[in-house]
Amino acid sequence: MGDDLSWAPVAGPAVYDVVTGDLDGLATAGMAARTSGCVADDSPATSLLIQGAPPLGDGFWYVVRAANCGGAGSYGSEEPPLSPSRDEAIALSGNDCAP
Repeated sequence: MGDDLSWAPVAGPAVYDVVTGDLDGLATAGMAARTSGCVADDSPATSLLIQGAPPLGDGFWYVVRAANCGGAGSYGSEEPPLSPSRDEAIALSGNDCAP
């Protein structure tokens, strides 16, 4: 048994990357330290069955990005600008959906 994570499709042929992490310490440690893994890499689906639950008092976050839809994919609009950007922070974690 799990929970369904779903998102609206983007225009054009697209696949999706989904990364996850835990909320514990996200505000102080940042996304690079709190990204724990890639749960979908180049998936054509617009939903994902999530297994497991966070520890009591914690939570999970998920970030979805479309790729192969006419340009480079991004995990964020960078509005307002983040330093490092969300894409850079997720890549720095070593737990991104690397090509």
